[in-house]
Amino acid sequence: ISWIDVRLGIRMLIKHPALTLVGGLGLAVGIAISVGFYTFSAAFIYPRLPLDEGERVVALENRDVAVDNEERRSLHDFFTWREELGSVEDLAAFRTVDRNLFAGDGPPELVQVAEMTASGFRLARVPPLLGRYFVDEDEREGAPRVLVIGHGVWRNAFAGDSAVVGRDVRLGGVVHTVVGVMPEGFAFPENH
Repeated sequence: ISWIDVRLGIRMLIKHPALTLVGGLGLAVGIAISVGFYTFSAAFIYPRLPLDEGERVVALENRDVAVDNEERRSLHDFFTWREELGSVEDLAAFRTVDRNLFAGDGPPELVQVAEMTASGFRLARVPPLLGRYFVDEDEREGAPRVLVIGHGVWRNAFAGDSAVVGRDVRLGGVVHTVVGVMPEGFAFPENH
């Protein structure tokens, strides 16, 4: 495009103002629809996590690019990533499983459990209602097994007893000490 083409274009736009207005409005409407559709779709395709600074949270995966297939991640992968990734502030790992909770003399209650690293609670940035959540010392070899329970389990299995912190319970046949209770509505990773 030369300077002569630009001058000719401007002259034509001035000479035909109605056509310029219709074209400009059509372009503006088209751009507005595109931006609106992108914003609406992005909210469903890439939803923001309901965490503080959720836009900074990402999921890591192993992928076999030869067959474009996601591979399972292992605890070894997590430890390797945690040691070698310099561009991430913190790294958390979790998995959800069902376990029997033996809270008292009655029958066990089947509960969904998120087995997770201490960094998972730092990521969520939600303080516990009672007690504390996991700390790095809880992950060390030979450390006592500890448990942070959700608000629903606290209300149902322990009748909302505030003395539950420090109590030993069996989870899946293994004795754990309750160290904390999370507030109502917190169900990481299910709703966070």
